[in-house]
Amino acid sequence: MKKKSKIERPVVSAKIGQGRFNDIYSEEELYLADVMIENEVIGPETLTNLELTRVVFKHVVFEEVVFDKADWTDVSFEHCDLSNSKITNASLHRVSFQECKLIGIEISESNWIHVSMNECIGNFSNIVESRLKLVKFSETLMNNASFYDNELLHVEMERCELEDASFIEMPMSGLDISTCSFEKINVAKEQLAGCTVAPHQAIEFSKLMGLIVTNE
Repeated sequence: MKKKSKIERPVVSAKIGQGRFNDIYSEEELYLADVMIENEVIGPETLTNLELTRVVFKHVVFEEVVFDKADWTDVSFEHCDLSNSKITNASLHRVSFQECKLIGIEISESNWIHVSMNECIGNFSNIVESRLKLVKFSETLMNNASFYDNELLHVEMERCELEDASFIEMPMSGLDISTCSFEKINVAKEQLAGCTVAPHQAIEFSKLMGLIVTNE
């Protein structure tokens, strides 16, 4: 059995204090560290070069916020709504999303290292031209999601829903989707080499290769 990689969780003090998101404007540059933000509604707005370090967001709604050139380290989103937001040209290091709504979110041209999505709703999300290293999607809805031209290294998908998800221009070698559920996903047969699937999934993928499966 393939050994699973250890995904590091955000490192945040248990004694973190309360803060307000508008505190990002208290410095010359957009910066926030060592605070918990709760029960706020943020946006719509575009935030460029926002640096977050050891920050926890709980029950925060981001209304179509664009994060450009973000730099986030040790950041936790819990029960937040980032639907239809955009994260571009970003660096995400030890970032977790727990029970968040991520419907239609777009994350592009970004570096993910030690990132986890657990029990989230990420239907219709777009993950584009990004580098994902040590990333785990767990019990997350990714129906109709689009993964385009990403580089994957030690990425796990565990018990996710992937109905009609698309994996385009992206080799799936090393990716294990055997515990995920779907009747149809969109992927070119050339991208499947090295992907781990369950026996019933293999029957569906065999159709991409022109095989006819019979019970006789």
